[in-house]
Amino acid sequence: MNFENNDQNSHPGIVDKAYPTGASPFLDRENSENFRNDESGSENSFYPHDTKQQNQNPLSAIFGRFMKRIWKLALSWLLVLSALFVVFIMVDFEYKVSGHVKIMPMKTWKVYAHADGIIAKVPFNPGKVVMKGDTLFSFKRDELLREHKKQENNLAILSGKYGKNPNKMQRLKIDKEKLVLSDIEADLRATVVCAPISGRLRKGNTRVLAGKKVRRGDELAEVVALTRLKLKILVPEDDINLVKTGQTLAFRLRAMPEQLYYGIIKQISYETVIINGDTFYEVFAAIQKNAIGLRAGLTGRGKITTDKRSVLSRLIEKPKRFFLLYFKL
Repeated sequence: MNFENNDQNSHPGIVDKAYPTGASPFLDRENSENFRNDESGSENSFYPHDTKQQNQNPLSAIFGRFMKRIWKLALSWLLVLSALFVVFIMVDFEYKVSGHVKIMPMKTWKVYAHADGIIAKVPFNPGKVVMKGDTLFSFKRDELLREHKKQENNLAILSGKYGKNPNKMQRLKIDKEKLVLSDIEADLRATVVCAPISGRLRKGNTRVLAGKKVRRGDELAEVVALTRLKLKILVPEDDINLVKTGQTLAFRLRAMPEQLYYGIIKQISYETVIINGDTFYEVFAAIQKNAIGLRAGLTGRGKITTDKRSVLSRLIEKPKRFFLLYFKL
């Protein structure tokens, strides 16, 4: 028996078609139309279309993607701010006070004129290395030499006149002449100015040249010891209470910026210096023993390691100090 022909004859309105696997011939109206109209043979044509996606508003989709990006960005910033909060509040860093530094001689001697007179000779120019006892300046002393010779003659005459056993009055006259002679000899010694220590000669307050007249007490030069040096750093008055003796100092010099030197704070001055309207304290440090290439007069920058504090406390310190000084009086 031919069942296919009977089925077709009994249902004349139905067209025989092969349905794909899993598809039902009893589809709703919308899916039936999609199935009949799609003749491309693609596998998607056999399944129902997403009517919700077709009916979605394009502006709503764009807004949804935008909000998703906003949330991601907000979450990223929240993580960054949390990390910064931990660093600013909970983590302590070394607080360092910085300032200008200068290499100073550990020992400096000033050379003064011991008497009034006229400079006759200047054997050494500033910048030269001198040894202890070297003659730095000599005065004209021709007149003193004549007086010295005259006084020696007077003393010899009196000694010959009174003999070996002078009486009391004669001895007083001889002692008086000896005293005058000793004063002339002292004046002669004052005409020669020698180096008190070995070191480098520097200019004094008075420009000394041959033929210049100077007075007793005039500063003629300085002798800087070369064997021992120290470091001076200018600390702002706002940070001076943080600096203590024994703290570590690191510094670099402009002449040798590639070299890092270290020192230990030894002395804090109680007097201030004013530079361009700002107030500083002079702090002195001993330089490490193995430092090489240093010489008096070199300058640079240095930092003193004081204590540990958080970044936030450092940021609010100056505004806090300003508020306390000007609004809490």
